[in-house]
Amino acid sequence: MSSSHRFLKAARSLHLYLGVFTAPMLLFFAITGGLQTFSLHETTRGSSYKPPAWLASMAQLHKKQTTVMPMRRPRPVEAAVPTAGMGAAQAMMSSAPDAATGGGQLQHRASQPETPANRRRRTCCR
Repeated sequence: MSSSHRFLKAARSLHLYLGVFTAPMLLFFAITGGLQTFSLHETTRGSSYKPPAWLASMAQLHKKQTTVMPMRRPRPVEAAVPTAGMGAAQAMMSSAPDAATGGGQLQHRASQPETPANRRRRTCCR
């Protein structure tokens, strides 16, 4: 056999083995990624949809490289909706934690002096 024939035979074998191992992974990640795009792997708030166990497990394998599902903490009860008479800033300030109980970032920002940097930070980070 000529050297070019041996090279082509080796390249064809290498291509076969690389394809055998990468094609299933490529299909797995494409399918599970597509399912995650449409959020079929998790429940949403206020919905009765519960994903199948195999789908949640495969999504966990896709994201975290493990099939062990983490235990979720129960969600806290949401605060009451502010009244219509209050402005948005008043509603945000009334829902912020008190400075005596650990202080809130909202009250801390309100106590900062008005500078261009603080104004930019407040407008871009809402």
